[in-house]
Amino acid sequence: MAKRKVLDQEAIRERAYQLWLDRGQSHGSSLEDWVEAERLLLQQGWRRYGLKELEASRALGDEVEARGAPAG
Repeated sequence: MAKRKVLDQEAIRERAYQLWLDRGQSHGSSLEDWVEAERLLLQQGWRRYGLKELEASRALGDEVEARGAPAG
């Protein structure tokens, strides 16, 4: 079984919060902010390790599907 990079929940939370601030603090998009934060952090990490963006996107899709959406 291949090892998968696990994102730090606190890093996701902070990035999602920044996205919320950037959107003008409008409510109702917490799930979208969370998923976008995960995507952005995975993309950054994958680039650091030389993996393609597509692989990061697939990994994110697998993780979100496997554990369901966060409460928001």
